[in-house]
Amino acid sequence: MGTDGEKFEQLRSAVPRSDGTTESEQYLAKRAELSFLDLWSYANPYRNQKVKGAGNGKELSDLIVVCDPHVIIFSEKSISWPASATDLAWRRWFKRTVTSAVNQIRGAERWIRDFPSEIYLDPDCTIPFPIEFPSAERMLLHRVVVARGAGAACKEYFGGGIGSLMLAPDVKGKAHYEGKS
Repeated sequence: MGTDGEKFEQLRSAVPRSDGTTESEQYLAKRAELSFLDLWSYANPYRNQKVKGAGNGKELSDLIVVCDPHVIIFSEKSISWPASATDLAWRRWFKRTVTSAVNQIRGAERWIRDFPSEIYLDPDCTIPFPIEFPSAERMLLHRVVVARGAGAACKEYFGGGIGSLMLAPDVKGKAHYEGKS
């Protein structure tokens, strides 16, 4: 309502937003909502991969932020630490969380570049993604993996701390779980 009591007409209907489907996805969506990312972020967008119009779309990622030319793709995995020897547990946990999330992000990146108009906010693929993606040539893509579930194991292994993993950007690919070659 305006300062003189005048009512404003809503020019378009509100865009529905997913709150996330799992507890971890809900946490991620809430973090985006509470930050400046709220203006450009959508949780659980879908890609239209229906066969002859039947079935549902497939989840593209856990959260996407589009603020031209930037596109941020989030994949969140919450996997409990396996109960086995540390080296074996690490390999299993890493593959189930980090590797799986990276694969999801790479797939989302390909879909966004190849089929940007086939991204929707609902599993029935009836509500188009409301923000236009920048062209593939201009797009600046950022990939974010949120890997949860190893906090207690980290605290135990390191004898305390906050339960967070150390970043080592020089370690690449399988060297994360096979050792450096």
